[in-house]
Amino acid sequence: LIQIIQLVRSDLQKAIEYYDKPFQETVNFAYAKALYVFYQAKVSTLCEPEVVTICKSLKKLNYSGYNNLTNGDANVDPLTEGTSLFELYLAIQRFTMLGVG
Repeated sequence: LIQIIQLVRSDLQKAIEYYDKPFQETVNFAYAKALYVFYQAKVSTLCEPEVVTICKSLKKLNYSGYNNLTNGDANVDPLTEGTSLFELYLAIQRFTMLGVG
């Protein structure tokens, strides 16, 4: 999901830099804004079910001291899912910042 959002953000950035001004001047159409609205709906539809599923599956972390995590499986890093979810949040945040301007 993060890579998809990064690609969408890159495409939107190119639309803002290269295509928005010619579309505005030629046909008075806000190309980048229309593209953002389209992408925002698609990103929302794609991400929401996944985020809800991940949030429901997150488990409470129990620490018994500095860097001592107590969980059932020592081979699984319990912070990985939370970290990935936060990275997804940051990618979505950067994407939405393009829609603000």
